[in-house]
Amino acid sequence: MVAAGLQLNLAPDFIEETTSVSKRQIRRIKRNISVYGSIRKPKVVKQGRKSKITDGMAEVGALITYDGRH
Repeated sequence: MVAAGLQLNLAPDFIEETTSVSKRQIRRIKRNISVYGSIRKPKVVKQGRKSKITDGMAEVGALITYDGRH
């Protein structure tokens, strides 16, 4: 709702009254849309464990064909 109001160039006061979102949050959303193209910033750090499979291992794994025997 806030992003739609910003795209329609509505006044931040009007957006604040109709959506119950603070002016500061409206400014933050407006900036994120102009910088990142989304209302949220992308995550800085990839979360989770690092993969232990290297690119070389992935290539070899793709070349191996399994015929049902080990």
